[in-house]
Amino acid sequence: MLTPETLDETQAGADTGALTTFRLDLEKGRIGGTLDGREAVRQAVQKCLMTERNGFLVYGDDYGLASKRLVGSDFLYASSELKRGMEEAIRLCPEVVSVGDFEFRQEGDALFATCRVSTNYGDFEAEVSA
Repeated sequence: MLTPETLDETQAGADTGALTTFRLDLEKGRIGGTLDGREAVRQAVQKCLMTERNGFLVYGDDYGLASKRLVGSDFLYASSELKRGMEEAIRLCPEVVSVGDFEFRQEGDALFATCRVSTNYGDFEAEVSA
């Protein structure tokens, strides 16, 4: 629950320069607790990659990943466009230093992509499917 006390805890990271945000539990559809540093950036990247670009008026034109348009495309074209789209989406986060080491695999009709995301707080792997 968001109370003045939890709001103060959330804003505490602003004084230290650390990125702090609310924790999204996507499986349960709940918001609770906070994340900071690398985990906060990981969540921001994950949320951006799972949001269809231009699919929601609440987000700007550059937020999200345009993956639906790749359905039915050949593997090489879809891989190339997915890489470009992932780089653009991930780089929106100011804490991201670099994106690289892309790997692609096809399983049936699905295309999966993973990449290494380097941030001011450490590295992590991001994955998306199209």
